[in-house]
Amino acid sequence: MNNINFCFALFFALSHIVGVSLAWNDSRYVHPICTPFECGNLGLIGFPMNNMSLTDCGFYTVKNCSGQPKIQLSREKELWFDVVAISQANVIHIDDQELQKRITARDCTILDDLALPMSSLSSLSTDNNLTMYHCTDKPIDALPLFISSFSCPGYYTYIDTSASPNCPTSKSKFVVPVRPIGPNNSAVEFTSNFQLQVTISLPCQQCLQRGGRCSDTQGYIVCEGKNTKSRKVEPNISPKIWAFALGMLISIIVIFVIFIIFIIFIIFIIFIICNKTRHVKQK
Repeated sequence: MNNINFCFALFFALSHIVGVSLAWNDSRYVHPICTPFECGNLGLIGFPMNNMSLTDCGFYTVKNCSGQPKIQLSREKELWFDVVAISQANVIHIDDQELQKRITARDCTILDDLALPMSSLSSLSTDNNLTMYHCTDKPIDALPLFISSFSCPGYYTYIDTSASPNCPTSKSKFVVPVRPIGPNNSAVEFTSNFQLQVTISLPCQQCLQRGGRCSDTQGYIVCEGKNTKSRKVEPNISPKIWAFALGMLISIIVIFVIFIIFIIFIIFIIFIICNKTRHVKQK
């Protein structure tokens, strides 16, 4: 009887180790302070989204959950978009009728509003986009903006995005979402209905997993929290360091998988031994 109890105790302990390991490596790790919240038709959402009462717990604030939810993509702008869905994979679906009215009115101010914000903490990307430049002088190798009957002085597109345009006095380079070209849409057009993929920077992910909260302080990522020490991380990491980090990550994943397989094998062997012991005791 003692042998059987020992087997079951060992089985439970190993199962707990596996469970903890899986929870630690789960990309949906729940922050101990910044817990998910309900938001009307959007359902349960959490980091990197936040609400008006948890503004320090994410980068993109959601409000008006009892009606038509709205989301703020950049804290530097008091600009809110109608949001219709936020997936568990952090894909934000925006469909804003007021924005569509401004597009229809050929309002050039939407260019700044449509520009996707970027930071060292997180980024937003869309499959269908257009790279644009705002230049004080016309670039030699760029094209004036003429899209969907838009004519906006000082704004230019650039066909070859692999090289920098000849725009030394450029005020900004930015990316805006556009409608995909298809059977019903033969020209590139701005759109008010688009999806954005949120990507959290690796240092910020590591900070989150340690129970901390990351912020951008003068170009540095600062991780702060109850169970972690504040530290600064350079956001611009060289390709060699990224390659090394990727290699280390792959190695850790391979070792983790081998470890899990080994634990499962040990559990299986213990189960067989305990099962045989029980049958021997019954005889």
